[in-house]
Amino acid sequence: MFILGELNGEKVYSVLTMESIKTAINEIIADTIGRRGHNAPAFDDETKLEALGFDSLDIMEIIVQTEGKLGVRVPNNKIEKIYTVGDLYALFKIND
Repeated sequence: MFILGELNGEKVYSVLTMESIKTAINEIIADTIGRRGHNAPAFDDETKLEALGFDSLDIMEIIVQTEGKLGVRVPNNKIEKIYTVGDLYALFKIND
């Protein structure tokens, strides 16, 4: 799957599978929870980020870390209404 983003003002295409996107985001979520001294509970696409203890700043941190890990940048106008883990996954899939 091709992911369109920006890096240093340049359009970037990267070949990533949805599985690799989910793995990267899941690892970042688990690491973020772990830094708080907790074990990450089971979560899936429908899990609300608020239920995992994340506020809007935490969500932005997860997005920035995911951008770095995947080597893509999500346009700011795409970062709206992120409520669930599935919303994070969708943010990094190909722009339709």
